[in-house]
Amino acid sequence: MRMSARPPTPSPADQADQGDLTLRQQEILALVRAGKGNKDIANELGIGLGTVKQHVVALFRKLNVASRAEAITRSTDLDWQAHRGSAAILSMPADDSLIELRPTCILSVGATAADGGPAGEQAWRALNRTLSALAAEHDCTLVALPGIGIDVLFGLHRVGEHDVRTALAMAQAVALQTEPGLGGVRAGLASGFLVASMHRHGGWTGESVAGHAIARARDLRDGAAPGTLRTDTAARRLLAFTGLDVNSLAWLTDDTLGLTRRPFKMPPPPRPARPLVNRIEELLALRDAYDAAKAAGTGMAALVEGEAGMGKSALCEAFVAAISADMGTRLTCRAGADSDSLLEGLVALGRRKGRPPTNPGLDDARQGLERALAAGPALVFVDDSQRATPLEAELIALLAETATRAPLVVLIAARRLRLESVNWSARLRMTRLAHGEIAAIIAAETADRLGAATRQQIADLAEGVPLFAVELARSALMSSGQHDGSPTPPMSLVTLVLSRIDSLGLHRGLLRLVSRADDVTVEWLKSLWPAEYGDCDHEVTRAVEGGVLKFEAGRVAIRHPLVREVLKAVLLAGRGAPWAENGKG
Repeated sequence: MRMSARPPTPSPADQADQGDLTLRQQEILALVRAGKGNKDIANELGIGLGTVKQHVVALFRKLNVASRAEAITRSTDLDWQAHRGSAAILSMPADDSLIELRPTCILSVGATAADGGPAGEQAWRALNRTLSALAAEHDCTLVALPGIGIDVLFGLHRVGEHDVRTALAMAQAVALQTEPGLGGVRAGLASGFLVASMHRHGGWTGESVAGHAIARARDLRDGAAPGTLRTDTAARRLLAFTGLDVNSLAWLTDDTLGLTRRPFKMPPPPRPARPLVNRIEELLALRDAYDAAKAAGTGMAALVEGEAGMGKSALCEAFVAAISADMGTRLTCRAGADSDSLLEGLVALGRRKGRPPTNPGLDDARQGLERALAAGPALVFVDDSQRATPLEAELIALLAETATRAPLVVLIAARRLRLESVNWSARLRMTRLAHGEIAAIIAAETADRLGAATRQQIADLAEGVPLFAVELARSALMSSGQHDGSPTPPMSLVTLVLSRIDSLGLHRGLLRLVSRADDVTVEWLKSLWPAEYGDCDHEVTRAVEGGVLKFEAGRVAIRHPLVREVLKAVLLAGRGAPWAENGKG
């Protein structure tokens, strides 16, 4: 989607509101709009909780609102003062939409002349053409401010786990293009929350969006030298979370990256090292399958499934390390990736010279696999296989079939993978860890730098998921050190959760109500359910089948406590819904 934005003129009443806010109140409002609670605001600003409450009361009085959701909606024009156009996309949300905090990555790109000076109209048109073509390949939104810059918003319509990597790759693709008239580019990359109006089942309505992350990306762009990209801390943390070794990139300074240096490759896993706790049984099962296959002179195909954060990648990486001495060729890739794909990797196996085929397919992958096996045993590890394209699903089936007659080890990690034609040598389901095992992970991450109360809260919120425990512990260390306040889900986990919610297309009103209520029965839900929202039972069933809700004894609840905290934080308000501000309990 491409848009051309023009900042509307604030009304006299709005201008008065902006002028009446003190600097401290403006800071608090920005944090409220970022989804922060009073405790988090107090910690970030270094002031007392009571002082924050007093400022919030005064802030609501000046804005003439009664809730945080109203304050966010009422104050969308405040970004214009910080940077013209930063909140300029649009009108008030429709009556049937919901207001939501969206974890986004914003890439802001500006054109420069060949000598690094201001660009002319031809350069801006060239930049617009290039970015539009790239954006068409991804689920992102373009906001064009002619003569100033072009913003690419990732995660507004649908959150992706690897949006920040895509944004980084797009920045370099623009910098390396040879479009006539475009001398060069400068760019800024920021990560943060945008307030947006969303459809009931997800997807941006195209009406209301605001957030300081847009202005921050533009400020980074304006401060970047030609041919460079400046990033904020949040974006760098997200890059590290996706498994990217940020230290391997061409950093010119701590926050500035050179875009025109070749090669600039977005590598596949390995991800950041995570502890492999209490997975000895699963590791032994893989080893037994391998030993049996080795004795038979064949290979093995193993599928490791489990919800996000269960340690599937860590288990597979530990197994790869254990048998790597036996392998002549190893290939590691991530399904559904924009680069370093399974097809590219298989086609390249065993190729020593000559150009690769221009339009590779299944036959080319088969030939590459045969070349590799001719040189000895081979191993292929495909991560994130739930994202596999139809062609990649065919390739996985090809790998599994080849393993039945050749010394090929195939490791497939996925949240869920349905390939009925494959006869797996081993199929493992990763389950949640016990509370004590999660506590051990937290202790290893924090080295007792967090108080006992905070460690306990993190363990309760992680509820058996190793990745949740690691990220919550790291976030607590970065934000508060010795502080014992309630842990807040970091941007990395919010992105992970919402990418799943967006992919399922679940009813936002249902999720908001259930996440904010302590005791929800189906009967009570039906008593509130508007007729125009469709079948309540159907929506509940979809959420249960998607693994987000659980249904027991006529009651529904969010299945995981961290998912509930994320939904409580991001699903702000519904317009025209009977539960617009208050849930049950």
